[in-house]
Order: sequence, then structure tokens, then C-alpha cells
Amino acid sequence: MSHSFEHPPTHPSSSILFTDLDLAGIANSFGLLRMPQLRELKHREDLEAFQPRDDVSTGTIAFSDSGLESKRQAAKQTRKEEKARAREETERSYAEERRKGKKHGKRRMTDADEFDADSRMLKKLRRGRISKGELDEVML
Repeated sequence: MSHSFEHPPTHPSSSILFTDLDLAGIANSFGLLRMPQLRELKHREDLEAFQPRDDVSTGTIAFSDSGLESKRQAAKQTRKEEKARAREETERSYAEERRKGKKHGKRRMTDADEFDADSRMLKKLRRGRISKGELDEVML
């Protein structure tokens, strides 16, 4: 669909025309396979008359120009390989983190965890449960 059909005009007198348009009929006349996802079309009840063509997969439609089609196929394959590589790298990093965590027997302390532990030790010192020497040993 062209831009003028999809987006309502900003002029007040022409906005009346946009609300009266049969968008389902226009989409069918243009031969659309599916309606575009636009927020302007989200609340239109008259779009129920449009029947999307689910039997046609747009990813399998080839270009008529063989040069463009080969470029498209190469780009599609590259995207697929990059996605697989990223997924593999993510899985590897998760496995490495799990392995490191098991090797040390506990999870690594974050800065927030260290701060909490230090504040608990200072609280024990103030209440007299530990001595200053014990605090120094733990803090180092």
C-alpha cells in the first residue's frame, strides 16, 4: 500500500475521507499477502474483511533477476550463519560460566555481595561480637 493510504492525512478536511476508506478492499485490489503492522490500523474494525494469504511464504518468493536472487540468498545464508555463531558463542559462554562456578565450588562474589559482607562484619565489630584483629583478617 502506498504511504498516502496507510497514514491518515494531517489536514482536517481530508481526515474524514481516510476514515471512510475501505482499506480491506484497497489491500485486496493491491494484492497484499498480509496487512502491514501500523498503529493507525490497529483499531480498525473494517479490516476483518481482509483475508491474509497464509498459504504463501514471502521468504520463498524469488526475484525475477537471477543476480539479485543470488545476492538475497547469500545474505540470507550469512544471516543464518551469524545467528548460529552467536547462539553457539552464547551457549559456550554459559557452559564456561557454569564450569567455572563448579570448579570453585561457589559463585563469584559481586561488588554488592562484598559490600554486604563487609557491612555485616562492621556491624559485628560495633556490637562487640568480633575484635578489630578478626575484622582486619577478614577484610584483607
